[in-house]
Amino acid sequence: MRCGADVSIDDLQTRESSAVRKIVHVDMDAFYASVEQRDDSALRGRPVVVAWHGPRSVVCAASYEARKFGDTFRDACAPCGAPLLPCGLHPSRFHTLQGRVSAVREIFSRHTDLIEPLSLDEAYLDVTENKTGLLTATRVAIKIREEIRQELNLTASAGVAPNKFLAKIASDWKKPDGLFCHPASSDS
Repeated sequence: MRCGADVSIDDLQTRESSAVRKIVHVDMDAFYASVEQRDDSALRGRPVVVAWHGPRSVVCAASYEARKFGDTFRDACAPCGAPLLPCGLHPSRFHTLQGRVSAVREIFSRHTDLIEPLSLDEAYLDVTENKTGLLTATRVAIKIREEIRQELNLTASAGVAPNKFLAKIASDWKKPDGLFCHPASSDS
């Protein structure tokens, strides 16, 4: 079967399967804690731990200032609620975070429809053919990070690679607030 001028569907499928993918993994930096710091100026630059409150609490996020204490911040979620950090615990404001998540995903959707969320604060984006016409995945990642910073006053780290596995590793390479283009990417 022919499709257009001398191009078969089989030819298109072969080209598509052999094309190098451009994957961006975007991970919001200490998302829950960063939202708390952004919304309460008294918390900026201080250690912040966001946790579910209860007898079996779970740490949702710790700011980078809290992470310097190592894993001791996890002990702050003991049932007695006595924090071991000078910051104390901040209960998760899940309803507030939902709005921020929607705003982040709206920024992603400006660049591609191929979005695979992993959690509330991270996603894979296939920008092989992006909506903005930017020539490289690195430029798309730069633009996404700029939009997140300007519109939401939050930071994100991003990794660019030809597959999801390498993109995820790349996004961790320059955390926080970093961008790393994996050497295997044709886009560096």
